[in-house]
This record gives sequence, C-alpha cells and structure tokens, in this order.
Amino acid sequence: AGCQGNRADRPLIVGVRGSGEKQSDAGGLGKTVAVAVDQLRSAFKSQVDVVAIDYPSKPTQTLFESLIGRTLYHDSVDTGINDLVDTLAAAGRSCASRPIAVIGYSQGALVANRALVQLANAGDPVVQARVGRRDAVDRAITIAVERRSVLGGDGLHPSGPQRIPHA
Repeated sequence: AGCQGNRADRPLIVGVRGSGEKQSDAGGLGKTVAVAVDQLRSAFKSQVDVVAIDYPSKPTQTLFESLIGRTLYHDSVDTGINDLVDTLAAAGRSCASRPIAVIGYSQGALVANRALVQLANAGDPVVQARVGRRDAVDRAITIAVERRSVLGGDGLHPSGPQRIPHA
C-alpha cells in the first residue's frame, strides 16, 4: 500500500514499557522507554511517529505470588506480543518502506524480542522487507531482556544492532 504524505521518510518508533509500568506512565511508554525515544528523536533530527503498546505489563513480583500470578504475568507478555505483532503488521501494510524501530524495557524487551522472532520465523513481510536494508531504522533496542536475545547482546551488554534472522 502507498504511504500518505511524507510518512515513508518519517520513522515509526514503537515503545513497549516495562514490568509494572502503567499506560498512564510517560504517555504509555514508561519512563525508561520514553528516555530512549527522546534520544532517538534527537538523533534523527527529524519528525518521528511514536506508538506505545498497550498491554497489562504486570509487575515481576506477580510471578512469585502463586500459580495464578505466573499465569497473569505470562498472559501479560502474550497480550503484549499480540499487540506488537498487530501494530507492526498494520504499519507494514500501510507503508512498506517506512523505517521502524522497536524499543522495549524489562518485560517490554521480552515482548519486543519474542514478537520480532515470531514475525521473522513466520516469514512476515514486515520483517523480511527490512532484513539487509541499511537505509531504515529497523533496529530493536531491548533494555534488560532474557540472555538468549536473538537481536544482539545478552540484554545487559548489547553488542550493537544485529539483523533479525530470517527463515
């Protein structure tokens, strides 16, 4: 589909807030993701569009409360993954050439990582169209995510931007 106006040149930043942060925190981005978004805005020196993923982002202590707590936490992650996948798919359909960055912190980093891996493994055109492109943002910034990140680094010590593997 075609892009409207200058949307093709204007990066889309999708933020996924961390565990326990609320939709009302920093415009739905959460404090840490909001700081990263502001830094990207400055780096681009151009207009960017920002979307916050709206999901429950349950606190990590929920994991230790009971079996129900663990279920609630994992349901929160799954809800975030589904919303992020839907958001990225819609962005790709509306403007396939538009640069996209995904920033996640804590549980949001887990959500971002798993959503991008899911899209890559499914051969989704949103990810596939961006693999190997150097002119797009197309980076996933995960702040404190599980050690087996496929997007680069161990979550605590990023090794720099890396491409998402494709099937």
